[in-house]
Amino acid sequence: MKNVSLIIALLSLCLNAAFAEDGVPAGKLGHPLGTYLRIEGVRAEQNMWGVPLRVDNINGKKLEKPVEVWVSNVDLPKDERCILRGYETGSMIGTPPAVIEAAKEEGRDVTLTQAGWQFHRVFIVLSVIQPKNLKKR
Repeated sequence: MKNVSLIIALLSLCLNAAFAEDGVPAGKLGHPLGTYLRIEGVRAEQNMWGVPLRVDNINGKKLEKPVEVWVSNVDLPKDERCILRGYETGSMIGTPPAVIEAAKEEGRDVTLTQAGWQFHRVFIVLSVIQPKNLKKR
Protein backbone atom coordinates (compact mmCIF):
# COMPACT_ATOMS: atom_id res chain seq x y z
CA MET A 1 0.00 0.00 0.00
CA LYS A 2 2.92 2.36 0.74
CA ASN A 3 4.23 1.79 -2.80
CA VAL A 4 0.87 2.79 -4.31
CA SER A 5 0.81 6.00 -2.24
CA LEU A 6 4.36 6.79 -3.27
CA ILE A 7 3.56 6.24 -6.96
CA ILE A 8 0.49 8.48 -6.72
CA ALA A 9 2.52 11.21 -5.01
CA LEU A 10 5.24 11.02 -7.67
CA LEU A 11 2.70 11.14 -10.51
CA SER A 12 1.07 14.16 -8.92
CA LEU A 13 4.43 15.96 -8.73
CA CYS A 14 5.19 15.14 -12.36
CA LEU A 15 1.81 16.38 -13.55
CA ASN A 16 2.14 19.58 -11.55
CA ALA A 17 5.58 20.18 -13.08
CA ALA A 18 4.28 19.51 -16.61
CA PHE A 19 1.27 21.84 -16.44
CA ALA A 20 0.78 25.39 -15.27
CA GLU A 21 -2.14 26.27 -12.98
CA ASP A 22 -4.36 27.09 -15.97
CA GLY A 23 -3.76 23.65 -17.51
CA VAL A 24 -1.35 24.82 -20.21
CA PRO A 25 1.47 22.29 -20.72
CA ALA A 26 4.97 23.42 -19.76
CA GLY A 27 7.57 23.78 -22.45
CA LYS A 28 11.10 22.37 -22.41
CA LEU A 29 12.24 25.83 -21.33
CA GLY A 30 10.32 25.56 -18.05
CA HIS A 31 7.53 28.04 -18.84
CA PRO A 32 3.93 27.40 -19.95
CA LEU A 33 3.60 27.06 -23.72
CA GLY A 34 2.79 30.41 -25.31
CA THR A 35 4.86 32.45 -22.81
CA TYR A 36 6.79 35.29 -24.47
CA LEU A 37 10.50 34.61 -23.83
CA ARG A 38 13.93 35.94 -24.70
CA ILE A 39 16.29 33.01 -25.20
CA GLU A 40 20.04 32.95 -25.78
CA GLY A 41 22.25 30.14 -26.96
CA VAL A 42 24.28 28.54 -29.71
CA ARG A 43 23.44 26.00 -32.36
CA ALA A 44 23.82 22.42 -31.15
CA GLU A 45 25.08 19.49 -33.21
CA GLN A 46 22.76 18.32 -35.97
CA ASN A 47 20.96 15.07 -35.30
CA MET A 48 18.32 13.03 -37.12
CA TRP A 49 15.62 15.62 -36.33
CA GLY A 50 17.54 18.70 -37.44
CA VAL A 51 19.54 21.39 -35.68
CA PRO A 52 18.39 22.49 -32.20
CA LEU A 53 19.42 25.61 -30.29
CA ARG A 54 21.28 24.93 -27.03
CA VAL A 55 19.68 27.55 -24.76
CA ASP A 56 21.77 28.69 -21.78
CA ASN A 57 19.93 31.90 -20.82
CA ILE A 58 16.20 32.68 -20.56
CA ASN A 59 14.92 36.19 -19.89
CA GLY A 60 18.38 37.27 -18.71
CA LYS A 61 18.79 34.35 -16.27
CA LYS A 62 21.62 31.87 -16.84
CA LEU A 63 20.49 28.24 -16.71
CA GLU A 64 22.31 25.71 -14.53
CA LYS A 65 22.14 23.24 -17.41
CA PRO A 66 21.52 24.20 -21.08
CA VAL A 67 18.30 22.98 -22.73
CA GLU A 68 18.04 22.08 -26.40
CA VAL A 69 14.95 23.33 -28.27
CA TRP A 70 13.81 23.15 -31.87
CA VAL A 71 13.51 26.52 -33.57
CA SER A 72 11.10 26.33 -36.48
CA ASN A 73 11.42 29.51 -38.48
CA VAL A 74 15.11 30.49 -38.65
CA ASP A 75 18.19 28.72 -39.98
CA LEU A 76 20.55 28.71 -37.01
CA PRO A 77 24.08 29.85 -37.88
CA LYS A 78 27.10 27.77 -36.90
CA ASP A 79 29.35 29.08 -34.13
CA GLU A 80 27.36 32.28 -33.52
CA ARG A 81 25.47 33.25 -30.40
CA CYS A 82 21.75 33.73 -31.03
CA ILE A 83 19.43 35.93 -29.03
CA LEU A 84 15.80 35.38 -30.01
CA ARG A 85 12.39 36.50 -28.80
CA GLY A 86 9.33 34.34 -29.22
CA TYR A 87 7.38 31.53 -27.60
CA GLU A 88 7.33 27.79 -27.30
CA THR A 89 4.41 25.82 -28.68
CA GLY A 90 3.76 22.20 -29.56
CA SER A 91 1.72 19.58 -31.34
CA MET A 92 1.23 15.85 -31.44
CA ILE A 93 3.28 13.90 -34.00
CA GLY A 94 3.37 10.24 -34.99
CA THR A 95 0.60 7.67 -35.28
CA PRO A 96 -2.02 7.73 -32.51
CA PRO A 97 -2.76 4.39 -30.80
CA ALA A 98 -6.43 4.74 -31.85
CA VAL A 99 -5.44 4.49 -35.54
CA ILE A 100 -3.55 1.25 -34.88
CA GLU A 101 -6.44 -0.25 -32.88
CA ALA A 102 -9.03 0.73 -35.52
CA ALA A 103 -6.93 -0.80 -38.30
CA LYS A 104 -6.55 -4.05 -36.32
CA GLU A 105 -10.33 -4.24 -35.77
CA GLU A 106 -10.93 -3.72 -39.48
CA GLY A 107 -8.20 -6.17 -40.53
CA ARG A 108 -6.11 -3.50 -42.27
CA ASP A 109 -2.38 -2.87 -42.13
CA VAL A 110 -1.14 0.47 -40.79
CA THR A 111 1.99 2.13 -42.05
CA LEU A 112 3.56 3.60 -38.94
CA THR A 113 5.38 6.90 -39.07
CA GLN A 114 9.01 6.98 -38.01
CA ALA A 115 8.18 9.08 -34.95
CA GLY A 116 6.30 7.43 -32.12
CA TRP A 117 3.09 9.09 -30.86
CA GLN A 118 4.39 12.01 -28.83
CA PHE A 119 4.12 15.70 -28.03
CA HIS A 120 6.68 17.76 -29.96
CA ARG A 121 7.65 21.22 -28.65
CA VAL A 122 9.10 23.95 -30.88
CA PHE A 123 10.18 27.57 -30.38
CA ILE A 124 8.61 30.14 -32.73
CA VAL A 125 10.82 33.19 -33.32
CA LEU A 126 8.99 36.51 -33.35
CA SER A 127 12.11 38.69 -33.52
CA VAL A 128 15.87 38.27 -33.83
CA ILE A 129 18.15 40.38 -31.63
CA GLN A 130 21.42 38.67 -32.56
CA PRO A 131 23.00 37.94 -35.03
CA LYS A 132 21.76 40.97 -36.97
CA ASN A 133 21.85 39.16 -40.33
CA LEU A 134 19.65 36.26 -39.15
CA LYS A 135 16.25 36.41 -40.86
CA LYS A 136 12.99 34.63 -40.07
CA ARG A 137 11.60 32.30 -42.72
